[in-house]
Amino acid sequence: MSARRAGKANAEFVLYMSLLLILGLLVFSLAAAGSRAYAKLVDRKERDGELRVAVSYLEVVLRKHDAAGAVKLGDNPFGSGPALFLSDESNGEIYETVVFCQDGALRELMYLEGTVHTYDMSTVVSTVAQVEFAAEGQGVRVRAVATDGMSLSSYIHLRSYAGATP
Repeated sequence: MSARRAGKANAEFVLYMSLLLILGLLVFSLAAAGSRAYAKLVDRKERDGELRVAVSYLEVVLRKHDAAGAVKLGDNPFGSGPALFLSDESNGEIYETVVFCQDGALRELMYLEGTVHTYDMSTVVSTVAQVEFAAEGQGVRVRAVATDGMSLSSYIHLRSYAGATP
């Protein structure tokens, strides 16, 4: 009788251990799934933040340069794609600012008119895959695109519309 009881105890032990193993695997897989979901959420928030920074920067810089002839749209002088050319006068000198997207970043280059300027002199504003500028109505439409294709756009009305030339 004790052999039967020992066999039954061993079977119960194996059953309990199997259930414990299955429960442990479920807990670990749930933790892994939660971790992946959290990582995606953080990535999405970071991407959204970069898009908001890019569009907000463009809104501010366009409003700051809202003067006749101060805003021009053109081609990126350092690669392909569009660029925003802004001019500003200070102490009798004209400063040019070029805003463009290259190497996965929205970049800004400010220089004194007539001086030599290179790509290396530009600074990163935000990490985005692409930026688009378009003259529309009495202003400029800007659109920032992330590497995953998500985008954010804004329309900036210019009081000095004549300054936004394509």
